[in-house]
Amino acid sequence: MKESNDWKEALQKATGYVPAVSSPESGTDNTASQPPKKQNLQVKVEQRGAQKSKATIIYGFDGTEQQLKDFATTLRKKIGTGGSQRGGEILLQGDWKERVIAIAQEHGWKAK
Repeated sequence: MKESNDWKEALQKATGYVPAVSSPESGTDNTASQPPKKQNLQVKVEQRGAQKSKATIIYGFDGTEQQLKDFATTLRKKIGTGGSQRGGEILLQGDWKERVIAIAQEHGWKAK
């Protein structure tokens, strides 16, 4: 069965946006991540699907998968919404751009 990255393919078809994904084959080592103040997170709100539901996408995170998972969990709990994290990106259901930026800055990240 194909690996489940359908949301990335749908996003690429709909908007032309290609998410940056580092694979183990590419030789990128995410173990040495930059400190939060050096990272610049990008927050983007997109409309998806036939009913044009909104989704907030956070990308530009430079860290381990565990750090990404922990930050995504913190965002979901503080905002009170569903979401997921895959391939160095966090996807939240709904338009939460301002709250995500505030929470990221609260935790020491630069976000815009």
